[in-house]
Amino acid sequence: MLEELTYEVAATWLACGLDPDKILIYKQSDIPEVFELMIILAAFTSKGLMNRAHAYKQIAYDNIKNNRDQYDGVNMGLFTYPILMAADILLFDTDVVTVGKDQIQHLEMTNDIAESVNKHYGKNIFKIPKPLLNTETQYIKGLDGRKMSKS
Repeated sequence: MLEELTYEVAATWLACGLDPDKILIYKQSDIPEVFELMIILAAFTSKGLMNRAHAYKQIAYDNIKNNRDQYDGVNMGLFTYPILMAADILLFDTDVVTVGKDQIQHLEMTNDIAESVNKHYGKNIFKIPKPLLNTETQYIKGLDGRKMSKS
């Protein structure tokens, strides 16, 4: 099932016009270095930076609003997801990242982490990628016409 879904996603990207001669399409789980780099980057990432992630803040806010423990439903996968995204971007010496308006924070966090590593080692280990944002396509809309989300 997962293999079929992977092919469907890749086929959809190609059908939308992504040119494999100009871009790199890969399956994250096929590249162990992404996860290895994530572990290294986590050592350079402050908890305070992760506390500012939109997804984490929303769950914490909802928990408090509903009289639950602030951390209810917060697992390390959610909390460290921005570090995984940073590894995904930084591993490939990326110059520009196409983002929607709601993803700018992830790229800013990526850059904060990269700058932390670069400062620690006193040299440019990682490039600092720039966002490419098209104001007409800031959000990917779901089938219902609203902003798409993981749910």
